[in-house]
Amino acid sequence: AVKVYLFDTKKVKAWDKTGADFPNRWVSGIEASGQSAKKAWVAFSGYDANSLDTQSGGNGNAGRVFRTSDQGKNWKNVSGNLTIANGLDLPIASLAVDPKKESQIWIGTDFGVYRTGNGGQAWESYRGNMPVVAVMALACNHTTGFLSCATFGRGVWRTPLK
Repeated sequence: AVKVYLFDTKKVKAWDKTGADFPNRWVSGIEASGQSAKKAWVAFSGYDANSLDTQSGGNGNAGRVFRTSDQGKNWKNVSGNLTIANGLDLPIASLAVDPKKESQIWIGTDFGVYRTGNGGQAWESYRGNMPVVAVMALACNHTTGFLSCATFGRGVWRTPLK
């Protein structure tokens, strides 16, 4: 089982929540809401194909991005079309949530940046002219109006927030 620890900065107390339905892969990103102390997102690296293969150590659970609205008591899979069937079984290395519009989420994958504008129902490539490269860190900055993307071996890229 995967344990996710999130901190409520107002109470300076950790939530220790085990996600029974999480895939048994590494957590690659955690983002707490700036609008609600009860909301957070978590992303997982690796491949769903490995998690689904119980013969080789998988736990049978799939998913890339999950959201909680109740301090981790329940988690909803918001991976949308990031599935094997859609050819989007992508390892995630980073996660960013727009603090002003939390339905807009970006993930850094081994194949560039993907974005959802509807809370995870549908994801699309957001790399523009960025080469196909692993994106290791993301930062959303409304002051500058850019999403910054730190890549593996191709520098730092930035793209306008939409």
